[in-house]
Amino acid sequence: MSAHSTESGWTTRIGLEVHVRLATRSKLLCSCPNRFETEPNLHICPVCTGQPGSLPALGKGAVLLALRAAPRLDFQVNPKSRFDRKHYFYPDLPKGYQVTQEAHPLGRNGSLSIETPGRRVEVPLRRIHIEEDAGRSVHTETCTQVDCNRAGTPLVEIVTDPVLESAEEVAAFLRRLREELRFAGVTDGDMDKGSLRADVNVSVHRVEGGQDRGGVRVEIKNLNSIRYATDAVAFEITRQVEAYESRPAGAAFPGGAETRRFVPQTATKPAHTVLLRRKEGALDYRFLEDPDLAPLLLSQTEIEAVRAELPDGPLALRDRWRLTFDLSLYDTEVLTQTPERAAYFLAVLARLGSPDASLAKATANWITNDLLAIEAGLGIVPPAKVAELVTMLAKDQISHKGARTLLAALVRAISLGQGQDLGQLSDELGLLQSKAPADLDAWVAEAIAARPDAVEAWHAGREQAVDALVGAAMAASQGKASPGHLRDVLTAALRDHGPED
Repeated sequence: MSAHSTESGWTTRIGLEVHVRLATRSKLLCSCPNRFETEPNLHICPVCTGQPGSLPALGKGAVLLALRAAPRLDFQVNPKSRFDRKHYFYPDLPKGYQVTQEAHPLGRNGSLSIETPGRRVEVPLRRIHIEEDAGRSVHTETCTQVDCNRAGTPLVEIVTDPVLESAEEVAAFLRRLREELRFAGVTDGDMDKGSLRADVNVSVHRVEGGQDRGGVRVEIKNLNSIRYATDAVAFEITRQVEAYESRPAGAAFPGGAETRRFVPQTATKPAHTVLLRRKEGALDYRFLEDPDLAPLLLSQTEIEAVRAELPDGPLALRDRWRLTFDLSLYDTEVLTQTPERAAYFLAVLARLGSPDASLAKATANWITNDLLAIEAGLGIVPPAKVAELVTMLAKDQISHKGARTLLAALVRAISLGQGQDLGQLSDELGLLQSKAPADLDAWVAEAIAARPDAVEAWHAGREQAVDALVGAAMAASQGKASPGHLRDVLTAALRDHGPED
């Protein structure tokens, strides 16, 4: 069933709470490393495990990264924000509470635009706030173990208004958000490692007799992939509509407000959600101001300084490259899939000096078509070598086919720790194209002698016949001739020698 089926009259409202792990060296409130993919409980201390008498100290790095995220998403940053304690009792929360910003968050009233086929949405963002992560429960057949390495790692939580209407829009939002935060240097955005996780709130609605039938909000927790978020939302919309339509008239929505978890598709069962617990309210968390943490005070100068240092985001880069270099939409999207890829393209351009559109297009083509086809291509081939390769092509020193051969040879040389001089490699492989007049004259003469039919056709007015002669001359040169120069010499030779010659 679609998110907003006109046949059934149901519409969908979806809001997201996205938790983004900040790429700091240390945790939010202590000096433990922000690393949890290690031996369990290796990076812990009395502060992040909530030992009596321990005192937290707010990390500057987390604040600076949160300040980078806020203006990237057009949030109004509050000069004064404060930290609260959110109480709940799970095994992976050693303190018995989570440090967060409930009453006075870092920022409010942001926005992020997304686009799907048929609809463009300016998604209002209610708030962004700093908080710490919980630990991780490891479930086995016999017990549940707790790893506290992740406890206390710094997050920002971003909360949207419920304006999304489909699983496709949820996917588009998560992609755009991840792009912007990656380019801002806030997070690595690796959802497989939990660096970006989404809680999705779904409700379905249908107006009957002037009243909204439906509207009970169900939350799906901890979705750590865009595919899972898409599948979870699609299932939940269908489940809720079927639940409403199958209940007796006037009866309450079965289950009421719930918190659920997502179960991915298996060989025997489709993707679905299952009940975790009934939905909590704010009173259940017993929020109170953290007595151990002072309010976070920021001057306008500090806020603007961080904003001024932000690099361009992916949309700005795409627009600029399409305008400046006439790159295709496809090329710009591929080049901006990750900040590392965009930086690589810019590094090549920098080594080309002030490239024109043709050089920029050639660079984009080599990165998107050839380097990305090589495993770890962008990781092992220095940008300077790509710039040199593009320059050799532009100067007709090497053919496109020869350039691909040269690139493969360069990758092998780098892997083996051998010499990486492109001129030397080209010479050793016999890839350099000749522009020497004596060579060009000899190859042209051989082609004219081999293809008198093409010579006669050219003199008869069929100018395309020159292509056959160029091919014959290239064959005579064994691919070593510069095609552009060869064509010029060949045309001149044909003009100088009439049909009677």
